[in-house]
Amino acid sequence: VNNRSVAIRVPPSDAAGIRIEHRIAGADANPYLVLAAVLAGMHHGIANKIAPPDPVRGDGYEQPGPRFPARWEQALDLFRESTILQEYLGARYCKAFHTIRRYEADKFHRHIPSLDYEWYLRSA
Repeated sequence: VNNRSVAIRVPPSDAAGIRIEHRIAGADANPYLVLAAVLAGMHHGIANKIAPPDPVRGDGYEQPGPRFPARWEQALDLFRESTILQEYLGARYCKAFHTIRRYEADKFHRHIPSLDYEWYLRSA
């Protein structure tokens, strides 16, 4: 309920202030897309009567369970394989989003970071 080491938590409050806290998205994420994805996931779970797991007790980082991808490309691969968001956002949008983000990731990795340049590429 008030565990800051989990992806989604429900902070303690009175009925007027009850809310969920999504703790995964970074500051660079589009907040509208994050909200759309979270709401789609919630609706999907409710509509399909999927029971949520038991609340995590203790340090969520130390417990077994699904892990989020550490690299952008891994997340994009999982996104491409998923069908749930396609139902909510549309297959055409999801394909365009994946294509654009994959292009950006590829472009990012074509750039040689200064540390790599210093260690491996500079002339002696």
